[in-house]
Amino acid sequence: MGANAPAWSFREDWVQPDLRSANAVAVLEELAAPLLADLDADARTAALQALRDREKLGSTAMGDGVAIPHAKISGIDDLRVGFGRHLRGAEFGTPDGAPVQLFFVILSPEQKPGLHLQALAQVARMTRTPEARERILHAPANKLTSVLNDLLKQAAGD
Repeated sequence: MGANAPAWSFREDWVQPDLRSANAVAVLEELAAPLLADLDADARTAALQALRDREKLGSTAMGDGVAIPHAKISGIDDLRVGFGRHLRGAEFGTPDGAPVQLFFVILSPEQKPGLHLQALAQVARMTRTPEARERILHAPANKLTSVLNDLLKQAAGD
């Protein structure tokens, strides 16, 4: 890895090409489920509550069809970044009023706030151009993780 290589990458099992949930709370649950599968029930509940609490502070929707729900949680040692694509789009309190189609979820250990901020910045950079968002939106399901990781590497080099 080069000096600007990202410290993390998208995992195939944490990338969901076709989210189905219709509302924000259900989307958060569907999106976070694979990232939390190895935790006990109490830790999963606490992590989901942390995501919901963060949304109550203000929507993590960025506009342009992108949202980055995120939370710092206990019970994990490493950064967990997942992705979900909602082809129809879901209401998520966006500043532009448009439905969100591209959801990135970031869960980081409470004791590593720098890693949390770094991941937020990298995801924001990788989705800032219309071309990048279109690549993600239209990538075949079997190529989606590869497209996300390519865009992440490009963003890390910026």
